Amino acid sequence: MPFSKRELQEAIKNPHDTSPGPDNMHYQFLRHLPETSLQLLLQILNNIWTSGDFPVQWQQGIVILIPKPDK
Repeated sequence: MPFSKRELQEAIKNPHDTSPGPDNMHYQFLRHLPETSLQLLLQILNNIWTSGDFPVQWQQGIVILIPKPDK
């Protein structure tokens, strides 16, 4: 089932501010996209979801361990 515009807006509005991924895309950038860009992003995400053809980069991640002091 495709995602709605409301679901995309909620997902962009409510995330924690985290470090960007390999694409260096910050949530702040997504939060300030104009309406036409949000609509295009929604279409792209829905096409990826319905086709099941996820980009290889989305299947990878960078993990950096930060040990707690005295552990």
